[in-house]
Amino acid sequence: MLIALSLTNLIVMSQFHNLFDEALERYNSKQARADRRIDNYYEKIRTSKQEKLFYEVILQIGNKDDMAAVSEECGVETAEWFLEIHN
Repeated sequence: MLIALSLTNLIVMSQFHNLFDEALERYNSKQARADRRIDNYYEKIRTSKQEKLFYEVILQIGNKDDMAAVSEECGVETAEWFLEIHN
């Protein structure tokens, strides 16, 4: 059984702030011209025609024969554990 785990609780905007606010502050501090400063990196990327806000990654751990998941909850627990150690 393939268990799909959707991480709907991760809000993309807050993750952008967590990842890029410090770098954005450094970038803006080096800009002499006001028109080169970026007020909101999330909005800049969201409205861009070239960049994408995020990419979806689908990860499967094992299969129905070797995962040994006896229930869907067991598979969800395994996926949550994996995300905790790789976050």
